[in-house]
Amino acid sequence: MISSEIGKIAQDDRFKTPEIRPGMHIVLDAFVVMPNHVHGII
Repeated sequence: MISSEIGKIAQDDRFKTPEIRPGMHIVLDAFVVMPNHVHGII
């Protein structure tokens, strides 16, 4: 799949989540960027 610019931003921001919210102790698991939304397991 070729991501749109918005899809790339969504993916990049997903990986930044633990950095942005260090006090929440977030561990990321699987995710998928869909055409109009994102599914993820936190």
